[in-house]
Amino acid sequence: MKKTILLGTLCALICSFCTAVAQDLKFRPDGTFKIIQFTDTHVAPQKEESAEALQVLKETLAAEQPDLIILTGDVVTGKPARKGWEMVLPPLVESGIPFCVLNGNHDTEQDLTYAELTDIVTQASGCLNVKNEQGELADRVLEIKASSGSGKTEALLYCIDSHSNSRLEGVGGYDWISFDQIGWYREMSARYTAQNNGKPLPALAFFHIALPEYPQAFDKKNNPHIGIRLEHECPPEVNSGLFTAMLEQGDVMGTFVGHDHDNDYITQWKGIALGYGRFSGGKTTYIDLQPGARMITLYEGERNFTSYVRLKDGRIIDRYAKNACPDRDVTFAVVADLHFDLPPESDQYYHVRALNNLENRFVWNEATPAFEGDTLKKLSGIVIAGDMFDKAFPEIHALYKERYHTGGGDKTVHYPVYPGFGNHDIDPDSKHPAENLKGRRLNLAYMDSVLKAKLADGEILSYDAESRSYSWNVADVHFVHMQTYAGDMSYAKTNSLDWLEKDLARYASGGAPVVYIQHYGFDDWAIKWWPSDKRERLFDILDGYRVEAFFVGHTHVPSIQTYRDYRIFQVNNAWPDNDGNGSFAVARIKGDDFCVSTCRWTDDNGNYEVVSPYIIKEDVATDWMKSLSDKTPLCKLSIPATHDSGAMLGGEALQTQDIGIAEQLAAGVRGFDIRLAALPNGKLGVFHSVQYQNITWEDDVLPCFLRFLETHPSETLIVSLKREGGEGEAYRRLLSASLTNEANARHWVKEFRPDLTLGDCRGKILFVHRDFVADDYPGAQCFHWGDNVTCDVTLRGSNGKEAIVSVEDEYQYRYVGKAPYKTATTLNNMTRAMNEPDSSEKWFFSFASATALPVDGPVLFAERINAALLHELQQIEKNCGVVLIDFAGTPDGRALIERLIKTNAPHRAE
Repeated sequence: MKKTILLGTLCALICSFCTAVAQDLKFRPDGTFKIIQFTDTHVAPQKEESAEALQVLKETLAAEQPDLIILTGDVVTGKPARKGWEMVLPPLVESGIPFCVLNGNHDTEQDLTYAELTDIVTQASGCLNVKNEQGELADRVLEIKASSGSGKTEALLYCIDSHSNSRLEGVGGYDWISFDQIGWYREMSARYTAQNNGKPLPALAFFHIALPEYPQAFDKKNNPHIGIRLEHECPPEVNSGLFTAMLEQGDVMGTFVGHDHDNDYITQWKGIALGYGRFSGGKTTYIDLQPGARMITLYEGERNFTSYVRLKDGRIIDRYAKNACPDRDVTFAVVADLHFDLPPESDQYYHVRALNNLENRFVWNEATPAFEGDTLKKLSGIVIAGDMFDKAFPEIHALYKERYHTGGGDKTVHYPVYPGFGNHDIDPDSKHPAENLKGRRLNLAYMDSVLKAKLADGEILSYDAESRSYSWNVADVHFVHMQTYAGDMSYAKTNSLDWLEKDLARYASGGAPVVYIQHYGFDDWAIKWWPSDKRERLFDILDGYRVEAFFVGHTHVPSIQTYRDYRIFQVNNAWPDNDGNGSFAVARIKGDDFCVSTCRWTDDNGNYEVVSPYIIKEDVATDWMKSLSDKTPLCKLSIPATHDSGAMLGGEALQTQDIGIAEQLAAGVRGFDIRLAALPNGKLGVFHSVQYQNITWEDDVLPCFLRFLETHPSETLIVSLKREGGEGEAYRRLLSASLTNEANARHWVKEFRPDLTLGDCRGKILFVHRDFVADDYPGAQCFHWGDNVTCDVTLRGSNGKEAIVSVEDEYQYRYVGKAPYKTATTLNNMTRAMNEPDSSEKWFFSFASATALPVDGPVLFAERINAALLHELQQIEKNCGVVLIDFAGTPDGRALIERLIKTNAPHRAE
C-alpha cells in the first residue's frame, strides 16, 4: 500500500510541471548562474540513515535557490532501487529547479537495469536528462543562455557518464570515459567554438569518477589546493585522454566529480580546476565528514567561476575562485586626510615626493618578519582614506589634481590613485548651509567624473552611483572603498551596504583577499557619527569574506584599533602635526602573508623613515585568553593542547612534537601532556614510552611554565601529568616535592571544582594527575581512564569536588589509511562538547593523535588529522574542549591552534 502511495505522489509531481528538457537555462539579470552539485547521496531505502541525504537535499536547495541541480552519481545504492528513487526525486521536482542526474559506479549495480533507472529519472518533471540509443542516460551538453534573452549561448556544462567498473579483461579498477565519448566532446566543443567566432565558450564538466590527473595534480609539490583529501583518489587505471582533449579544446575551466567520499578539494592542473563535490548522504556507506553540497557560480561574459561548500549545519567553507592567485604579491599605499586648502601650498608635495620614492628604495624591516629585507619592487596604487579637501573651491581642486592625478614630474604621483571622501569633503563648510551644499555638489561632481572615467577604462569593476562606493582588483585582491562610512545616507538616497553585499558576493566569493577602506574608524567622534546599526551590518557582511586589511583615516593619528576581531589600521594625515611630519601606510599582501608599515616623510626631497605602528600577519597566540571574560567556565573553552608535549625525540615511532614547550606556549598552546619517569640522578625525566627526551621536569618543563605565567598573567595552563614507567614511589616523591614548593604555589590551582572559571585560574596551572601523587595534591586526579578508548573519566580534587570528563583517547590503528576514522572519532567528541548544554559542567578532552606501529608512526597521522580538523572547524565558534594534537609546529598544526583559539569568540569580554 505504501509503495502505491509513493508512486502516486511521484506521478502527481511529474505531471505538475512542464517538461524540463524544454526549459532554457540562462544567466540571471545580475550576470550569475548558480549550480548546486550533490554527490554520493547513497540512498538505501532499507537504512534509516538515508533520511540525512534527503534532509541535505531539501535544506540546501531552500537555502541556496540555485539555477541548476547536478547529481554526480551514486544517488541510489540500495535495494529496492525504485523505492530509493521515489525518495530522492520528489525533493528535486518540488523545488521547481531543473536538474541533471549522472550515473555513478553503484547506481547500476542495484535491482534495476540501467534502462529502467533511466526511465524513472527522465520521466520526472524538471529533469534535463535524455535517453541515448541504448535507452540509458545520454551524455549531455547544457547551454546557458545570455541574461538579455537574446538566446545567445554564453557558457556550457558537459555532463558525462564515467560508467562503473572496468570491462576490459586484464585491467582492474574502475571504468574510464571512452574514446567515443571524448570524440563526442571534441565535436560539441568545436561546434560551439565555431558558433562563437572561433572563441571557446567558458565550460565546466561533471562526471562521477575522478580522472587520473587528480592525484597527479594534488601530489605536485607547491601546487595549491583548497579543501581536503582524506583518502587516495580512485581513478581508472587507464587514462583515456579526456583531460588532454579538454586542454586542446580550450573551453573547460574545471571538472567536478564525486566517488571518493572523504575528499572535497579543488586543485589546478595545466590551467584547469580539478574539483570534488562534497559527500551529500548519510552514513549508509563510509563517510567521515559532515555531509553537504558544492555551490558553483558562473559569471556571464567571463572565463571564471567561484565555488564553496555548504555543510549540513549551514556553514559555508572553502571559498574558491578559478582566477585566484595564490602567488599574489600586491603592494599599495594608503594616505588619508590630505585636507587640500587654498594656495599657496605649504607641504603637500613632500608627501607626493616620498610616495614616488617607494619603488626600489623602501625596505621591509625586522618589525615585519614575513618580508624582512625585501625591497619594494612595484607599487600598484595609492588609496585615499578620505578628507581630500578642506574646503570646496576650484582652486583647491586644481592644486589637488596637480599632485594626485598621475602625470610627469616628481611633485605628481606616478601611480594610479583611488580617491575617497571623508566628512570634510561631504560637508566642506558646515557653518553655512547654502555654501556647504554648493561645495558638496562640486566635490561630488568631481568624484563622479573620476569614477566614471576609471570605470570606462576598466580600472575599477563597479561603483554605486549614489554613495560613490566602488571596487577594483589588483591580481585577485579585491579592494572596496566605501567613502565616508558604510551606509552613509547623509548625501545618498540608497544604502551603500546593499551595494557592498552584492559586490562582495560577485567579486570576493571565492575566498579572495579583501581590502576595505573608509574614512571613519572607531574613535569617539567617528562612533558618535557612524550609526551602530550600519556598523554592525557592515561587519555581519564582512564576516562572510576573507578581509585581509581594513584602513581608515579621520583622527590624524596613526594607530591600530580592534573591533569584532578585525584589526583596523588608522592612517595618519599628510602634513606636519603634533606627532611630527605626515605619514602614510605601506601594505603588502604576498600569498597568505600580510604586513603594514607606517612611512613618515622627513624632508622636501622625497626622503622618509619607517616608523611604528606596524601590522604583521595576525598573531592570535599572544595572551589570547586576555580578551575572554573572567566568568567563562574553563570547561566551556576550546583549549589547544599537545599530546606527549615533550616528545621531540624517538624517530618515526615515538616523536610526536617538532617544537619545544616554550615555542608551543608562544604558538598559543595552553594544554600539555607531560609523561615523567624517575631518573637515577633524582630528577623526573620527560619520556615517551622508553625514549628519554633529554629534558627534566625540575630543570626544563616546570620553570618554562612558571616563566611564561610570570610574563603572561592573563593565561591559564592545563597540565596533565602521567608516570611513564619507572619506579612509582620515586615518581610520587619527586613530583610531590616540586608541587609543595611554597615559592611556586601561588601559580597552582589548589582547590578543584567543576565550575572553575577563567578568572579563578588566570596566571595558574590546573594539574590533572593520571597517577596518585599525594593526599593533598593541587588540581585534580583522574579515575577510570581506560586505554585506547573513548570513556567518561572522573576528575576529583583533594577537596572531594568532582567533574566528569568525556575523554577520546583512541590512538591505535592498523595503518595510516585509517586516519579519517580517527579524525571522525575526535570530531565526534568535540561535537559533543559543542552541543553540551550551557548549564552542564562536563569537561571534554579529545586526543587528535594516533599511531599504527610498527607500520606507520604519529607523524603520518598528524599530517592528515591536523589538516582535517583545521578544515572541518571552519566558521565554528563553539566550545571544543581540550584538543591535544601532535606536531604543533607544522603549518597545519599552527593553523589548527589558531583556529581553536578563534572558536572562543562567544566568550570575549564585553
